[in-house]
Amino acid sequence: MNLFLKTGLELEYINGDIELPEDICVRDKWDRTVEAMSPVLFLSNPGDKRAMYRVWRGIYKKEDAEFFDNLKISYDFTAVFPVKINKEIAKTFGHYHSRDMMGVMYPEILEVISGKVWWILQKPRLDPSELDEIYFVQMEAGEKVIIPAGYGHNISNPAGEDLILANLLCTEDKHDYKTYESLRGAGYYLIESENQQVEFKKNTSYKFVPEIIKLKPKNPPGLGLDFKESLYQMAKNQNLEFLSRPHKYAALLTIENCFEKI
Repeated sequence: MNLFLKTGLELEYINGDIELPEDICVRDKWDRTVEAMSPVLFLSNPGDKRAMYRVWRGIYKKEDAEFFDNLKISYDFTAVFPVKINKEIAKTFGHYHSRDMMGVMYPEILEVISGKVWWILQKPRLDPSELDEIYFVQMEAGEKVIIPAGYGHNISNPAGEDLILANLLCTEDKHDYKTYESLRGAGYYLIESENQQVEFKKNTSYKFVPEIIKLKPKNPPGLGLDFKESLYQMAKNQNLEFLSRPHKYAALLTIENCFEKI
């Protein structure tokens, strides 16, 4: 699959991997296996070495290396493979974001390059085993979303093909995976039912999980973003200061501003 029209970069996606031309670099690449996902699965599957998802961290043209370093923004890819474990839909581990100098969690922008994605977004109370809010979001190829400040998230691949996502985030953001691991995942597990519909199973490791609310993403007013451009082009052409200094934009980085109820 040629990704140029969707990313603005001469990339080829072939059999779960990305072919990089000589003028494009990637800082890091790693897989998360089914076995490594066991702490957050509905039913663990130790010994399963299949990759559930693959991450390419810090993709950039060589000529743009200094630009991205100065911007403190990373352009990344994630591929989630169509692996089902005991009818649980393939997913990522899940994480919260770290906080900036003023104590506001870093946001993230994501774009669906290919496939279909289901999200679970959740906002914890002071005790992370108690959730104030939890949401379910569906997206198709070409759509973008901003993960607001203060929310953890994980993504699932409900389709029978690879899900490919791109994202932009601040390089000073250090993901917190331990909270998800300690609570065995998100507030809900997504299980495929007999009629191939999604079944939401509450995670009993949490003390309190509210009923899930369905949302759809929107281009948040006030940030002046042009979602017609690819994420790489947005990083080059648009003001994305809110990714590295979220405290200045906290009033705009809310669920209400980034989503609408279905």
